[in-house]
Amino acid sequence: MLALASLALARRSPYAARLAGAGLLLLAGPWLLRGLLMRERDGVRLITLPGDGGGRLVSTLYPEPDGALATASLLSALGGLRDEEAGQSREILEQAYARTEPAAKSFATPAIPTYLGLESAAAFDTIVIEPRPAAARKPDAAVIFLHGYAGNFYVYCWELAQAASEAHLITLCPSVDASGAWWTPAGDRTLRATLDYAHGLGARRVYLAGLSNGAAGASVLALKYERDFSGLVLISGTRAETPPSMPVLVVQGASDRMMPASYARAYAAQGRGVRYYEVPGGHLVFLSRYQRIRPVIADFLSSLEQKAGAR
Repeated sequence: MLALASLALARRSPYAARLAGAGLLLLAGPWLLRGLLMRERDGVRLITLPGDGGGRLVSTLYPEPDGALATASLLSALGGLRDEEAGQSREILEQAYARTEPAAKSFATPAIPTYLGLESAAAFDTIVIEPRPAAARKPDAAVIFLHGYAGNFYVYCWELAQAASEAHLITLCPSVDASGAWWTPAGDRTLRATLDYAHGLGARRVYLAGLSNGAAGASVLALKYERDFSGLVLISGTRAETPPSMPVLVVQGASDRMMPASYARAYAAQGRGVRYYEVPGGHLVFLSRYQRIRPVIADFLSSLEQKAGAR
């Protein structure tokens, strides 16, 4: 239609404007319709913090799985992931997306604003997932999950939320830029604003968790905010040399080439309150070995919540 409109315009046809309008409608119509249909589903929503400004329209325009799977295929073909699980990255992601409920295809994604450069400490996307099944008692604790390199994706947040739900925690997954450099001033401010939001929801206890670069950042920020968090979960990543004075769970793939297990073991050995859990696999074990990892995280968080309830 747009091509015909160009030809009609060149010939000064009176139908040029109508053809251009029809072409634009056909091009943008599906995106606009998808944006209108994307709503909060089953206690899962995407908001903009600080201030809970609601989700961005741009976040609804393209299904997250389509973009993520295409990128995984490209990275695998170009050798962009230097890890033993790189060749199976698309398959691992496909299986992970198939588990999501509500389905990722029907949910807005913070990945689009991230790659458009819209994320900043002054306005950042945050995925909020309530524990399931819904209980009469409102959650009074939360976990903040920091994403890794490449940005914030619903599929990773959803996976962490399944473990957090076992401990009746609300899950908050904020966004920084695609680098996942949470140890920067922008990452620090983003975490602080998310923590304030968690307290505003009524969370009396907040746990900090991170994946890959997010785990590296969490290991650093936990030292700065020791009094603000009740526990720490690091998955496939560390950066600080010593753990904070709070309960810590370190989850690591034994043959991870991007965040070597030797670093995680050395970090865990420095603290008395550190629980170390290692599984066979590379950097993608959070998704590829979820059947083993999810119960470990759930047990760690649940045990801390039980102790908090006993006090």
